[in-house]
Amino acid sequence: MIAPGVVESAKNTFVPTHPQLLAQLSEVATMLRKEYDSKRAEILDEVAKAYAVHFSEQELKDIVAFFKSPVGKKMLAQEPIA
Repeated sequence: MIAPGVVESAKNTFVPTHPQLLAQLSEVATMLRKEYDSKRAEILDEVAKAYAVHFSEQELKDIVAFFKSPVGKKMLAQEPIA
């Protein structure tokens, strides 16, 4: 979920210094999540097509293997923080 992820990142960035934004950012995240959920299959299909244009089947398998590896899992967990 890219858009809600961006809102979550904004919350992590701005709320510590502007706590009054928490309610508004949470509301936006909820709205985006609802909108995304109804279009999830369509979005995933488009993303899959885009990846298929730029990566071979073996490259995609290698990417999946990376993200399943310990360092790939760490990257996914630490990326929003970094």
